[in-house]
Amino acid sequence: MIEGSCHCGAVRWSFTGTPEAATACNCTVCRRYGVLWAYDYEDEVIRVSGPTRVYVRGRALGFHFCFGTFGGWPAFAPADLGRAVDLINAAVAAAGRRTDWVHVPALDRADDAFYAPLARLERGDACVYLGMIHSMHSFRERLAVARKFVPDFGLGAYCGFGRTPPEQLPQLLADHLKAVELLNAA
Repeated sequence: MIEGSCHCGAVRWSFTGTPEAATACNCTVCRRYGVLWAYDYEDEVIRVSGPTRVYVRGRALGFHFCFGTFGGWPAFAPADLGRAVDLINAAVAAAGRRTDWVHVPALDRADDAFYAPLARLERGDACVYLGMIHSMHSFRERLAVARKFVPDFGLGAYCGFGRTPPEQLPQLLADHLKAVELLNAA
């Protein structure tokens, strides 16, 4: 069992079992404390106790979801976006305020089954950004399939630039330009 608490100790949590995967977040807070994220369902594998509140830093609130990058991306490859959609819906509902954006990772897959859970996305007024700027050989096909389930979205890389080696940055930026070109042509 893995146990922990928030900084002040008012909220405690436990994770029973062994996580299937862990995600390393790129935000400044998680990097500062060396946080790794493990995901599962509350009241199944994860138990939380104590009064929870939303932590808001700054004015805009967004949620970045990822499939992890330790050892290469993706750290795990789910069958579909169902678990990510469940997490996003829970985060937006629990925020207690407007959520401005959500980032949803997308694998190099162009099948309906992978993207279908996006139809259940309860984003409120939040802008959706799909992490589709990678594997450019299949970008156009993935774009078309994703639009079936969430017609209005922006684009981003699969994850932040935080662990991108500097020598890969020119290609990453070229992929962003190519994505915009293909998006405008569609």
